[in-house]
Amino acid sequence: AVTNVTTGTNATAGTTDTAGTTGTTATTKKQSSAYVKYLLSYEGMVRHQDLEYDATSVRMNNIFKRVQTLGKKDDDEEEEEEDGETITIPEGMLTYLQMRRCLSRIGVKCTTTSDDVTDYNDN
Repeated sequence: AVTNVTTGTNATAGTTDTAGTTGTTATTKKQSSAYVKYLLSYEGMVRHQDLEYDATSVRMNNIFKRVQTLGKKDDDEEEEEEDGETITIPEGMLTYLQMRRCLSRIGVKCTTTSDDVTDYNDN
């Protein structure tokens, strides 16, 4: 007598059902194990990417805050002039003028390809 792996029942030697089921069951378990292993590795990869994103996001936010601080006007105004009208800079927004002022204050010379640089000479 041969024991069927999937059902745990005994079968006689002349039955073809037992032999076929045992081979199929072993293959199915191997495939299932491979799928579970793949899914677990994929889940680990996604978690790792999430951790990297969070760390990068925190670091970039700190850098943007420093650039905003170094890029403020000397009189600490929160408003910029554009074509004669005053606009309020939203919290968290990093403007071109702030970046230029920041670079200027840390000693980096900014160059532009435009001939009209009068709008950006607000050091």
